[in-house]
Amino acid sequence: MQLKLFHDNEKSSEAEENKHLISLTRKSREQHINIIPFSHEGVPQPFDQSAAIAKYIESKLITQSDVDALVKAFEIRPVVSRMMLCAMSNVSVKKTRLILPLIAYYFSTGPYRVMWIKMGYDPRTDKSSGIYQVLNFRVRNVLSFSGYKIEPKRRSTLLRMAIKCQSNEEPKDSKPPEKYYMYRAGYIPPFRQMYYQLCDVDVPSVKELLASSPLRDVCHEKHGWYSETLFDDIRTIITNSIVKTLSDMDDSKSVDEGEREGDEEDESFMDDESLIENVDMEDPEDLKIDEEEEDLDFDFDED
Repeated sequence: MQLKLFHDNEKSSEAEENKHLISLTRKSREQHINIIPFSHEGVPQPFDQSAAIAKYIESKLITQSDVDALVKAFEIRPVVSRMMLCAMSNVSVKKTRLILPLIAYYFSTGPYRVMWIKMGYDPRTDKSSGIYQVLNFRVRNVLSFSGYKIEPKRRSTLLRMAIKCQSNEEPKDSKPPEKYYMYRAGYIPPFRQMYYQLCDVDVPSVKELLASSPLRDVCHEKHGWYSETLFDDIRTIITNSIVKTLSDMDDSKSVDEGEREGDEEDESFMDDESLIENVDMEDPEDLKIDEEEEDLDFDFDED
């Protein structure tokens, strides 16, 4: 079956006009997938995918129940990340790679970048879709947070330790851990750069902020339905939450060290540090999101 193909290769004049937008620095690769820029008029519409689905089912690559589960997930949430889709539907990562191009599309630029969107649904015309917008959060900024009192070397080690302690080995294609697509107080993000949907930042102060923030009349090409300051405020809230988690970890570790003081040979925190220093935080460029293809090549296996 021939899938309808969209390209975000803009003419030079358009590229100059939109040079301030994200994700326009690298030429996109052709994919048998529905990818459109935010400026594109209209959105891909549903089409008859029965032939392709039948072929996959015949090859035993997917089942009809897999397709039905993903379709049902899009009925619940029309804009969603693939990791959230896997969690909602219990369909494996490999199977979603085959099914998603048949039932969904995504924007290569704009406030919904790298999220999968139900065919025929246009979040640019629906104010209620604001909660599905993407929040780009960089964990590296936490390490330079001015209010954090722990010494730089120690706080960097704590962040690595927190990620290692919270990372459970997941078999390939298993349901992704919640912290991969949602933030809650006490979580340490597993990647240097996280792409959260606003509705998946489960912090009371963020929920209140979203509820009280006015919406724009027109969906902005970069900030969507909300003001730019809203995203800065949410990043600050998440940063403060992570800092508190790391500070609590440091206090707890200090107590443990005091209790062990006097032992001739013990598993000291410095011994842990020497081990953890060689464990770097996973990079979303390797494990989670490709600049052009969202997380199409995502694998839960760690290198």
